[in-house]
Amino acid sequence: FPVTIYAKKFQLWLNERSLEHDSLTVLLSDSFKKLKEERYFRPAITTLEKCISIARQQALKFTYEKIKHIITDNNKRLFNKILSQHDEIENITYLRWLALRETSNSVDSIKSAIEKIEFLKKFKIQKWFVEGINPNRKKYLARIAKCSTPSILEKMEEKRKYQILVLFLTETYDDLVDEIVDIFIKIMFDKYRQCKRQIRELREKNAKNINEEPIVTGK
Repeated sequence: FPVTIYAKKFQLWLNERSLEHDSLTVLLSDSFKKLKEERYFRPAITTLEKCISIARQQALKFTYEKIKHIITDNNKRLFNKILSQHDEIENITYLRWLALRETSNSVDSIKSAIEKIEFLKKFKIQKWFVEGINPNRKKYLARIAKCSTPSILEKMEEKRKYQILVLFLTETYDDLVDEIVDIFIKIMFDKYRQCKRQIRELREKNAKNINEEPIVTGK
C-alpha cells in the first residue's frame, strides 16, 4: 500500500470488520471484495496479511477492554478449573462437559442442563456484564473454546485466552437457559399431542361400543 488516504481508510475499515470476524480467511476474503468494489489495485498478499494482523490486534485489545473487569484473581482460578478434569465424571474436562449439548427432549436432559447452570452460578457468571462486543465476535470466540482442547487454550496469549473463556462461559450460560426452555416446551407439546391422541382413541372406542350395543325392541 502506498501511504495514502485510501490506505488509512482501508485500515480503519479492516479494524471495524475485525470486530465482527477474527478469522484470517474471512478477513482476507472480505478485503478482496472491498478492494474490488472500490476498484483499487490489490496489494501483495503479505501486505494484506500485515494489515489484517494489525486489525486483529486492535480487535484483541478492544475486546479485552470490554471484559477486563471480569479478570479477577478468583475468576482466574475458575478459568484454571474449567481447563481441568471434571471432579466427578471420568475422562472429561469441565470445558468439554459444559460444551456438550443435550440430544434428547427429556426430564434427564433438563436435569443435566440445570446441573451445569448451578455449577456456573457458583462463580456468579449470571452477573457478569459483557457489553459492546459484536454478537458475531462473541459467538466466534466462544466457538473457539468449544472446539479447542485445554492444552491449546493454555498456550494462547493470556489476554486472548481470557476473553475466549469469558465469552464461552457467558454464551454457555445463556444457551443453557434457552435450552431448558426449549426442551420443556417440546416435552409439554409432546405430552399435549399424546393426550390429544388418547382422547381421540377413547372417543372412537366409546363410539364403537355404542354402535355395537344390541338394540332392544319392545314386544
